[in-house]
Amino acid sequence: MTPLNDPDELREIHHYGFAHHRLPGVFREEPAAAMLAMSLMDQDWLRELWQEDAPERLENPPDGLAFELLVLPAAGLSIALFTLPEPWFATGAHFTAAVLVRRCGPGQCDHYRYWTFERTREDSPQPEAVLGAWEDGSHLNYGLISPVSRAAFLKAVIARMAPGADPAGLNLELRVALRPF
Repeated sequence: MTPLNDPDELREIHHYGFAHHRLPGVFREEPAAAMLAMSLMDQDWLRELWQEDAPERLENPPDGLAFELLVLPAAGLSIALFTLPEPWFATGAHFTAAVLVRRCGPGQCDHYRYWTFERTREDSPQPEAVLGAWEDGSHLNYGLISPVSRAAFLKAVIARMAPGADPAGLNLELRVALRPF
């Protein structure tokens, strides 16, 4: 097997693995405990996690890597939102989110899902992203969303995780619900 020498290919392989495998792995076993632990951490935690698996030939974490925790009581959701460096190729994620449903109902007590907002083709005529989710080891595709923005991603995720939530009320909550968890 020939080693990869192209820095762009290395960067994209690492970007994809981080967004689609490393981050969801943090939440897979105990999502509530992972979110609680994150509430005590600063941005250095995420940069260190990025570097743990990075090939030696890659530079330090690129600009744009960040996380925030959102608590939306009216929707019954806790969200760990990750902003990733701008993806270079299709399927690289702009944003990801670990979402925990904190309300109990028939079959939905502390339900967890990991969401991705992925770049489409490089030659796409308008900026759009694919909304995806990982559940039980399978990657599900929920279609194209435009514009490619934090707000569009959060609205799409919240609409699927808390279908009865009032979007007008959630917009206000999103502005004030940043930290603490």
